[in-house]
Amino acid sequence: MELAADAALRQPWGDGTTHVVFEPVEFLGRLAVLVPRPRVNRILYYGVLGARAAWRREVVPGPTSRQDPAAGDPVADASPAAVIGRILRHLGLPTDVPVARPARAPPLHAVAGDAQVDVDEPAP
Repeated sequence: MELAADAALRQPWGDGTTHVVFEPVEFLGRLAVLVPRPRVNRILYYGVLGARAAWRREVVPGPTSRQDPAAGDPVADASPAAVIGRILRHLGLPTDVPVARPARAPPLHAVAGDAQVDVDEPAP
């Protein structure tokens, strides 16, 4: 059985071609080229919006702070664990970290005929 991907072109090519036919592996190879690499910015700014532009400060607004940390906000001064503890105590939930149980091995499987049977469970 021959599988092929048939793609219609939006506009005919100069030589009159209106469709292209790809083998499955060739089609996947052409699609893979279009997938961006991980952790690479797809939007790049040039000119005044570029990262090292001399006039960038004049065009792009700086970060805004909602409240001055020197004002003595008790939540801003506390560590995240302390804030989480206050929230849990307010909700009446336990604040101590539960002890993790050791992991167990996955169940062993034995093949009995065509069906797969779990070794840990008694046979019917």
